[in-house]
Amino acid sequence: RMPKNGFGSSTSGLARLNADVVEGGVLCALVLAVPTVFLRGAITTFDAPQAALFAVLALTVLAGRIFRAVSTGLVERGPRPLSATSSALVVALVLTWVTSGQPWVSLTGATVRYAGALSYGLCLVLLHAVFRSARRGSVEPLLATFVVAHGVVVGYALLQAYGLDPFTWGEGNLYVGEVFSTLGNPNFSSAFIGLTLALLVRYQFDSRLPLIARSIFGAAIGASSVALSYLGSFQGQVVSLTALGVMAVWASQQRGWYRLEALAAAAPVGVVVVAVPVLTNGPGLPTALTLMIALGTWTALMGVRQRRWPLRVGLDSPGLPQRRVRRGLIGGLTIGGVAIGVAGFVTAWPRISDDLTGGLGRRVEFWKISLSIFREHPLVGGGLETYPAYFTRLRSVDQAVEFESVLSDSPHSV
Repeated sequence: RMPKNGFGSSTSGLARLNADVVEGGVLCALVLAVPTVFLRGAITTFDAPQAALFAVLALTVLAGRIFRAVSTGLVERGPRPLSATSSALVVALVLTWVTSGQPWVSLTGATVRYAGALSYGLCLVLLHAVFRSARRGSVEPLLATFVVAHGVVVGYALLQAYGLDPFTWGEGNLYVGEVFSTLGNPNFSSAFIGLTLALLVRYQFDSRLPLIARSIFGAAIGASSVALSYLGSFQGQVVSLTALGVMAVWASQQRGWYRLEALAAAAPVGVVVVAVPVLTNGPGLPTALTLMIALGTWTALMGVRQRRWPLRVGLDSPGLPQRRVRRGLIGGLTIGGVAIGVAGFVTAWPRISDDLTGGLGRRVEFWKISLSIFREHPLVGGGLETYPAYFTRLRSVDQAVEFESVLSDSPHSV
């Protein structure tokens, strides 16, 4: 029985609070360090140090979870669908590892960016940690850390793009191109920027923040779009479109006339997010600075106007004339948006076509090789990250002739 003065209960609560704080700190450290830290003296400048940091910090989270379960005797369970799918993934990881002809490679992924069964399992640990943390408190510190990491990746990409890189890179350090940022590969850096761009948009439209902070986020969106243009990764450009969803949600939360104002306020930001990465081929520094200043200024003007919006709007039913005007404006905006979208698609089609016939064409070959592996090893395949061991033998003659020097590859973007 607990003491009547509640001392035991308060001590337990304090210990749990401290554990939550420590776990939150480790998660923030992981989010910030893994995408941004690299070691030029390592054999693999980016993969090895980032994978090591990821493993150490994720194992720290796992150890904390185990310690809490042992010390309290309580095992936190998530929703049944999450538990079921997580269990299925663990079984699949163990099965592919044990049955692989290269079990060590399948477990560690050491030969292909360390993305073996161990890394996938640790990702599952982090998923549960973040989910449970969100149930008990705010995830704002974690989101803010993602934004900081986003800024580091974008900043270094722009330094490389404009010839200001403080480091000199040899041929052995580079995977693709001259702009690759802190993740060491344009595809990876572009994907990280695209996935976290939505968070910048979220803060840009957050009326609780000071205008100067919102303006900085607006300018940062311009910088991120320019970085995506230089990185030139089609998949990164596509995933960055998730930021449009944030704009749509924000506009839909407004009522009446203010929804139209919100759409008008978000439109220039949406145009930049869509057009700059796809339609431009690396804007010059003056153009990039102009774009950043313009978006920052527009955000400030939008914020000033937003202050005049009533706290609760849309409670009164508009009259017939107001409804007609609103329908006319919505119809006009819809038609204009569709027309601009079609025109932009037609303009961008040559570049999109090049990306599809180039990058997608190679990946179709990857898929064919993957299917050949599963024909030889039904159900379990060859094991995680053992693809390069089968690549040369199973690829087509045409691919071998066109890419004679490529002796192994990985379907990482499939």
